[in-house]
Amino acid sequence: MAILIVDDETKTREALRTLLVLLGHKVILEAKNGEEALRVAESEKSRIRMIVADLEMPYMDGLTLASKVRERSYLDLTAFLLITSDKSQIKQEYLETGVPILDSYLVKPFRKAGLSQAMSQAYTKRCSTRKTILFLGSEVPKPLLDLLQSPQQFHLRDLVQIRRPSELVESVASIHELGALFISSTDFKDLTKDPQDEIKKLLSNFKKTQIGIITPVVCLYGQFRETIHFGSYSQFFLQSAAPSREWSSLMQKMEARVSSSWEMEILFEEVRPLLQKKDFKSASKVVDKMLKLDLNHPGIHSMAGDIFEQQSKTEEAILSFQKAIDLNPSLLHPYIKVINLASNADLSTATKYASLAVEYFPNNLDLLLMSSRVFLQAGDLSQTKRILDYILKNQPDHPGAKLLLQSIPC
Repeated sequence: MAILIVDDETKTREALRTLLVLLGHKVILEAKNGEEALRVAESEKSRIRMIVADLEMPYMDGLTLASKVRERSYLDLTAFLLITSDKSQIKQEYLETGVPILDSYLVKPFRKAGLSQAMSQAYTKRCSTRKTILFLGSEVPKPLLDLLQSPQQFHLRDLVQIRRPSELVESVASIHELGALFISSTDFKDLTKDPQDEIKKLLSNFKKTQIGIITPVVCLYGQFRETIHFGSYSQFFLQSAAPSREWSSLMQKMEARVSSSWEMEILFEEVRPLLQKKDFKSASKVVDKMLKLDLNHPGIHSMAGDIFEQQSKTEEAILSFQKAIDLNPSLLHPYIKVINLASNADLSTATKYASLAVEYFPNNLDLLLMSSRVFLQAGDLSQTKRILDYILKNQPDHPGAKLLLQSIPC
């Protein structure tokens, strides 16, 4: 995540850079005027998430720069914060909904807290312009349609429906205001292996793009969560036939995710080097801040579990990994961790999650082998043999499965 500072005065750019570093930003680019800023933005378009520009500059002022930024579709996701010494120069139409050229502004002089608040407002405003839901499935649930037509102030208001996975790439590219992707997994539960793999590949590629990184994916499932095939790419889950109040709760969670997204990205950038340095005490404090922002983020609970494990807090680690699985039952890492930790501390918990792992990851032979060891430890010989037979059927020379099978009494 890069920030582009645009100001013709060197001292001002240096002061802004100092404040941004104090706020936790790692990648800061600079330009001396609007023309240079456009060149930098074009060459770094995949990284720049916000432009912070002064109003008064030679060659091209800040408002003109903002207008030109909004004309470039490849900068649709880039928030624009204008700094000015005269608030009267900021007309209301520059900030109005629709296609505002400014996402926020900040009046000089200001301090670190003021800059932080203005940047958060700008980013949230930019995210809120992405108002279209792309729905992949045969039938849009009525509660969702009702919410989109209701007077409630959700930023997601429009809907585009596609019925075939092959339409996903073209649709994503054509919707400049894409705000969320909904996938009805029940429509694809009976597909052959190849179409399922096609959807997974499409989603994997989507989540690697700039728009995909910040676009929430909602996985809708049937009566049982076992119908979910694409959950590892999803941030939210909901039963298709859920009552209206649960749909409304989902939309509110998505709104909260948008409003906290800027602070969350900064904290993610802060915690990664701490984990690399194995400074788990400091990392734990950052993760606590992240959970206060978003208690329903499975990745953060999984990260907390890793930190607790490194601190030898086994019980807390298991609880964190369990929470991650409850929020997203298709994430692999928490299963590996909770099964491994609980097998030495709480065998009933290990058995429970080993059973879930067998259902969700039938093709992950290493995880199946780990689960079979748990069942053997629990004395369930029939389940152990069933899993080992399945592993050896798919990989006859699997050494771990052969060895474990030989250890089972006849």
